[in-house]
Amino acid sequence: MPIISEIKLVNLHIATSLIKGVTTKQGVPISCHVRAYNRDTGELLSKTISKSDGSYVLFGSQLNPNYVMAIDPTFEYNLAAQDNVK
Repeated sequence: MPIISEIKLVNLHIATSLIKGVTTKQGVPISCHVRAYNRDTGELLSKTISKSDGSYVLFGSQLNPNYVMAIDPTFEYNLAAQDNVK
């Protein structure tokens, strides 16, 4: 199954670019919830669960900067964020 089919688009009219990455915990790839937000408005653009190898693809805004948040599935750590993602 293609990874893009697993993405839940929240705001298709705003989400116009792809954001790719890998989620890790202490350097080891993990599967977890990942979300992309419009940095200017805080609006949720898309969300997914990264694969067991940590890879994910999300839709973000091409016109505005984005931030991406990953949530530790065991709640051992605070969420991880990457700001100004383009």
